Amino acid sequence: NDPESKSPNSVYDTDKVLSNVSLGIAPVRKDATLDAKIKSSQITRYMSKFRASGLSGSSNREKIWNFFENLDELVYVSDVDTYELVYMNRKTRENFGFQTQEEIKGKKCYEVMQHNAAPCSMCNNQELVEGEFKEWKYYNPVLGKHLLLKDTMLEQDGRRYRVEIALDVSNEEKQGSLIQNYENMEAIINEGIRISLNAPTSEQSLEIILEYLGKAL
Repeated sequence: NDPESKSPNSVYDTDKVLSNVSLGIAPVRKDATLDAKIKSSQITRYMSKFRASGLSGSSNREKIWNFFENLDELVYVSDVDTYELVYMNRKTRENFGFQTQEEIKGKKCYEVMQHNAAPCSMCNNQELVEGEFKEWKYYNPVLGKHLLLKDTMLEQDGRRYRVEIALDVSNEEKQGSLIQNYENMEAIINEGIRISLNAPTSEQSLEIILEYLGKAL
């Protein structure tokens, strides 16, 4: 008798069947959210240190800019009411193709940073309050990067300034997407395995698993 010709109630060596199927799924780290939270905390520390320094009330603008200049995050300052760019730190200038502060004079934030002809629809200038942070995420199509943003407002010499610090979280966003895809694939494959256990032969079990693998991949 053919050892594989068993009744529908026979129990197959599922591990043996599955050992013939290579899923080829690389392990994915599941701490992308934690990474983003750590980066968000870094932004908060920068801004808290800035306020504690007393520079936020200083009339010496150069001292304020020097505080941000060599941070490894994107920092820019614009006039809340006119949208005119007032300052970009070194990292931001490099990313947007400027060498000096002089080059950004007279330019609008929405023109440079979004390539828009008018203020951005998602602009939150009117929501900003001095001493408070607005945190959000945004994909910047000009840079091609996912950014974690923290915005606040400073008032100086009768003018209101938007201060934004942005961290590149593209890797975390990509990783989060990979995690979601992995979990979806895992659910589909598990469903295939569950159904395959009721198949009358090992060949049919394998066919079912391969079918669900095709759906997952």
